[in-house]
Amino acid sequence: MKALYATQTVVPEEKSRADIEKMLREDFGAIACASGYAPNGTREIAFVTFRMYDRSVRIAIKMPTLADVSGTMKGRTRSKAMALKSLAQARRQRWRSLWLAIRAKMDRVAGELTDEEQAEMFRREFLADTVVGRNQTVFEVMDERISEAYLSGGLPSLALPGAGETH
Repeated sequence: MKALYATQTVVPEEKSRADIEKMLREDFGAIACASGYAPNGTREIAFVTFRMYDRSVRIAIKMPTLADVSGTMKGRTRSKAMALKSLAQARRQRWRSLWLAIRAKMDRVAGELTDEEQAEMFRREFLADTVVGRNQTVFEVMDERISEAYLSGGLPSLALPGAGETH
């Protein structure tokens, strides 16, 4: 699947990072907000972490590598200079896309009428990225378990609201 949002952005990574932190703090009241980079095997990840509604959240995205952008869509190899230019563009796109994703989630939270509804929507929107024991996110803890349950037939293939309820 090819990224569509911000593929031509000129907004520097640092500005997108600052925009995310500013949005979370000033527009939505997050505390202990930070962003940065961390190694993850052969890849670097970019992350945003913050605290709201008594939850710690960490959203991490894998950053592209030079190898990811060294080839063209037609199968040709880019020059080193063009590959570096493509890498910088891909990194800017990832940060801008992250800004959009967080903004959309926070707008859903802010759209709720009461504080309780906002807190519930926040928990729903950021559940996968909520940090739990051992500094892992819910996604990191549960993804493999859910996959195993589906493979073993332990979960329904399609869960519709109200399915399985008896009246």
